[in-house]
Amino acid sequence: MRGKSGSVVVFLGGLPPRVTAKGLKAFVSDAIEADCPRWFRIGSSICDCSILRITDLNTGGIELHGLLEIRPAVLAMRAIERLNGTSLLGKPIVARRYRQRSPMSTPRQATETDDAGQSVGVALVERRRSNLKIELADSEQGFFDALSGLQRLWAKRSLSAAS
Repeated sequence: MRGKSGSVVVFLGGLPPRVTAKGLKAFVSDAIEADCPRWFRIGSSICDCSILRITDLNTGGIELHGLLEIRPAVLAMRAIERLNGTSLLGKPIVARRYRQRSPMSTPRQATETDDAGQSVGVALVERRRSNLKIELADSEQGFFDALSGLQRLWAKRSLSAAS
């Protein structure tokens, strides 16, 4: 986020299977417009909208997540507050600011506790789930097509870890 006038990418998780990029964009626009003065045009504030389909190759489970670039940043943060926990087509969604993690980042550290609640050890836990297939399901303008490059990096990392 660059100041109050920069843009922020908003992550919407847990989307229902029937949602489209156009419908998601309209849903978010409606949520933002509820807090904005009538003279403020919101249509141009959502710069891009994409839906990602993430398939777990181990279980076959499919998740849909939305990524929206919203400008200015103040409206994006207001949208996150308003949308988090709301329902879209009968399914509750999670809204937060999107932060891209490096596919080569170090594992996160998890602590283990004993019966008395004392920390007894530290184990390394992988940050990402293995064997994910990430596809662009629907997009309004295609700004997030670069995520396919990340998918290739994750696939290379998974293959090298399996060897």
